[in-house]
Amino acid sequence: MNKSGYLSLFCALLLGLAVGCGNDPKPQDSPNSHTDTPKNKTDDQKTDDQKTDDQGTDDQGTDNQNTNDQDTDDGNSDECNNGYGKDCRAFGTMKDKANKSYKTIIIGGTEWMAENMAYQEDGEVTCDADTDRNRNFIADYGCLYTFEDAQKVCPTGWALPTTNDFQTLWNNAKALATDNSNNIATALVLIAKSTKWNYQINKGTDDLGFGALPAGYRNIDDGISTPGFQNMGLTADFWTSVESSEETGIMSFVIALMDAEGSAFNWINFLVSDPTTARSVRCVRTAQD
Repeated sequence: MNKSGYLSLFCALLLGLAVGCGNDPKPQDSPNSHTDTPKNKTDDQKTDDQKTDDQGTDDQGTDNQNTNDQDTDDGNSDECNNGYGKDCRAFGTMKDKANKSYKTIIIGGTEWMAENMAYQEDGEVTCDADTDRNRNFIADYGCLYTFEDAQKVCPTGWALPTTNDFQTLWNNAKALATDNSNNIATALVLIAKSTKWNYQINKGTDDLGFGALPAGYRNIDDGISTPGFQNMGLTADFWTSVESSEETGIMSFVIALMDAEGSAFNWINFLVSDPTTARSVRCVRTAQD
């Protein structure tokens, strides 16, 4: 995305408006432009240094990109802190409708999938995947789903998370952050995998075990935004179950961990998203005794 594209997004994030400031970039000038409307419902969305270098992603999705990463969950935070931390994580398991197993983790009284859903069913559930740029996309990132399909993939007893579920997840990350979350990146790395992110100056430690992965999203062709797959390696975009009360759309939850040398772009936000776009899915349930 070029600087003008980020500027519009920054202004929308900071002001909580559906519009940016300055001139909107032409679609072809902004390969990562969202169709979404930022909604300032999380406590923390501002960055420490809201400047970005040009970070075009035309080359980011080559077949060999990220495929040599070892998903080791390595990090620099190994202490057990208030029940969380690498030494405290106790993963469970969940099986999808095709009997595929996924790791789960309990955070704040909610049991989360600790991996992105990858269920697909011919004629019923479509798995969108950017296999042109990464032939191992599904293995690396799971599937991207429209909201209609996202509502079908959670097994019995599990459901799409609400905005409150994601807010509780973020509150737990902030509580664990060593600097009281004054630096958003400090809290973000606690829920992010250590691999797959394009820029890793603030490398994910995943102390909470959520394992956010930057699968990006698949955009629509609305004549305004750039259609197709966007932001692989840059953002983790998740569906919630909540419809926007102000606009036509579904609330999504987006994590950006995009530090590059000389710039910082780390943020977390709820957005109003077109239900025909495709995003990652994590299912949740109340933690079992």
